Amino acid sequence: MDSEYIFQDGVVARYYASEHVSGVGVIIFDGAGGGFPIDESVPSALAAAGYPALAVAYFRNGQGYPAELPASLQRIPVEYVFACMSVMMSKSGVPADQIVLMGQSRGAELVLLAATHISSLAGVVAFSPSDGLWQASTFEGEASTAWTRGGEDLPFRKFTYGPGQWQPASPIAAAFIGDDNQADIPVQQISCPVMLISSEDDRIWPATKMANMVAARMKAADRTVQHLQFPDASHVLMGFGEAPIRVMGPGFTIELGGSKDGTRAARDSAWSAVLAFLAEA
Repeated sequence: MDSEYIFQDGVVARYYASEHVSGVGVIIFDGAGGGFPIDESVPSALAAAGYPALAVAYFRNGQGYPAELPASLQRIPVEYVFACMSVMMSKSGVPADQIVLMGQSRGAELVLLAATHISSLAGVVAFSPSDGLWQASTFEGEASTAWTRGGEDLPFRKFTYGPGQWQPASPIAAAFIGDDNQADIPVQQISCPVMLISSEDDRIWPATKMANMVAARMKAADRTVQHLQFPDASHVLMGFGEAPIRVMGPGFTIELGGSKDGTRAARDSAWSAVLAFLAEA
């Protein structure tokens, strides 16, 4: 399905929609790779099913694109998500309480954080999520925040390991900087239903452990949450069909987790559940 390039109110995105909007609008945020969400089949499939989709870029990719955005995942304003919602409403006519935020990895971290500041949402879908805020994706100099609110830096956890070196058995507390719990996402404040999707074999970070923490805090606050967890899948869970289980380049290999068959099965199962979630939102 064709998309429309959007550069409006500071938002850089691609908009996908069929002729007839018949459901909620979905705003999509990918992870630490930057640029637009890589898997275009996701917004295309949503639009074909009647869900207008806004595939958002919120910082530049490794090739420096889109040039209008910050160079890295550093000091990204949470307000950017609010601006994305305004763009979705203006393009689709879908009201705020019929918008679902969908994110993967650092994008899941962002949508969970944003949802704590939004009173009217239809839902949140978080693939390979975190229960807390992590440092900027920069590896030179002092660690800094990835996110801001009202121009103020938000507290963050410092990476204990570099990209692709997370060990799921490592204690999450070892990654904190500052006082205990100061970098937790206050997910107990989220008022809309939340779907979490994770792999127990995630090699990038302990997504299942962190998703369990999100679910526990939300349930303790009597919030609506469900967690789908898979034993043998990649970190790359947003979408359907095949996905990479490792990334290889000159002199390096980053293991993403899982097997090819396990990843495909997990993604297909999760995608069916996501479509059911959207139908009920």
